[in-house]
Order: sequence, then C-alpha cells, then structure tokens
Amino acid sequence: MPRAIVCPFCQEYIEDASGLDAGRLACPACAEEITLAQVAQQTPEHIASARAAREQRGPIPKSPAAANLQQAQAVMDVVGGVNLRWKDNVIQGIAIFVSMLIGAGVGPLFIDEVPLGVIVGAFAGLVAGLFLSGFVLMVFRMFRH
Repeated sequence: MPRAIVCPFCQEYIEDASGLDAGRLACPACAEEITLAQVAQQTPEHIASARAAREQRGPIPKSPAAANLQQAQAVMDVVGGVNLRWKDNVIQGIAIFVSMLIGAGVGPLFIDEVPLGVIVGAFAGLVAGLFLSGFVLMVFRMFRH
C-alpha cells in the first residue's frame, strides 16, 4: 500500500511515497531528496491537513523543466555541471570559508611579512577548499546515484 507523507521542505502532500522505504525519495514539487528520518515524526493529522490543502489547490502543474529537474541533477552530480541543491552549496561555502581562515592563519608561518602571508595563505586556503569540498561532494553524490 502506498504511503502518504508531507515534504519537509515545501510542505507539499505526496500521495505515493513508497520509494521512501528504499531510502530516499525526490519531492515532485521541489525536487529535494527526502529521507525516512525527515518524515518519521509526521502525525496522521499533519498528513491529513496537508492532503486537504492539496485537494483545495488542485493538482501540481507539471512543467517540462520541473519534470526533468531530477534527471538533470543526477547527470550533473555524476558527470559535472551546476549543483542545484542549496544544502550542498551551503556546505561547500562553509567549507571554503573555514579553509580560507585556516590558510590565513597558516600563511604567515611560510612568508616573513605577516600581511602578505595572511593574503597568500587565505587565497591558497580558498583554492584548496574549493577543490577539496567540490571533490568530496562529487564522490559523495556519485555513490548515492
């Protein structure tokens, strides 16, 4: 029997979430990946109210761009391209910022002039953080597909 849930990202009612039992499910409205842990605490009352709201609004309009978003993201994750997942981008931004701070702290140890060492170290940390965090996300997404 299909399981009904509410997307934790866009609060959209999903009638058939049977794919969630296998681990992950993509929301048809916002294309975010939903895990079982994210919806484990949903009560039947919460799901019923979301279903009533969905029935009042009518069906989700299917645009060609939204329908192909999940397939396109899978290709971009494995082959290369723009990452449309905002959580991945936030994680990568934080990793780059932290590596830039570490580089700015380590830079003066290698260059005698402190201001120049901070600038060179921050730039080296920025570049290293960009490549390292991008590589980690690439490998992570490759094994998830």
